[in-house]
Amino acid sequence: MPRDSQLRIGSNTKTFTAVVVLQLVGEGRIGLDAPVNTYLPGLVRGAGIDGRHITVRQILQHTSGLPNYSTYLSDDIRYYEPRELLDLALQHKADFAPGTNWTYSNTNYLLAGLIVQKVTGRPLAVEIDQRVIKRIGLRHTYFPVPGEERIRERHPRGYYQGSAAAPLGDATEWDPSWAWAAVRWCPPTPT
Repeated sequence: MPRDSQLRIGSNTKTFTAVVVLQLVGEGRIGLDAPVNTYLPGLVRGAGIDGRHITVRQILQHTSGLPNYSTYLSDDIRYYEPRELLDLALQHKADFAPGTNWTYSNTNYLLAGLIVQKVTGRPLAVEIDQRVIKRIGLRHTYFPVPGEERIRERHPRGYYQGSAAAPLGDATEWDPSWAWAAVRWCPPTPT
């Protein structure tokens, strides 16, 4: 890995999203125990899925029972709109009743981002940038927005294999979940 490279942080972006949600909770704009339906009325519906019975806390804790959209993505590398990914997840039945179990699901944080956008009236990327990235001085960290999915500076090439039978593909510029940020990697200082 080249010194001072940038790379996608992937699921660590969930931490940034959670910070913004919790800031909005602190401001009284989001309730942790409020149903998702409070902010996104009628949006979260499916087999065993009802946004009136899933709380913001449950989506942050991965205890909502929502199916993970990532499980159902094709090997097609392209940009997906958040609603497209949500619709993909909601075509499948709930993994369990809300609050009765735990399973990692990217769908939870997709919803958290949609709630932030609904409550603030601004894109999640803008909220993360202003509330977290700039506030703590992360000068080489950014949240890509549609049309800016490419990593801006020098970066290693990344490969993935969607399934055992699929050929390797270059996923460096791919942003399937719109919830990725890029950070500059600096090797640890020798002690």
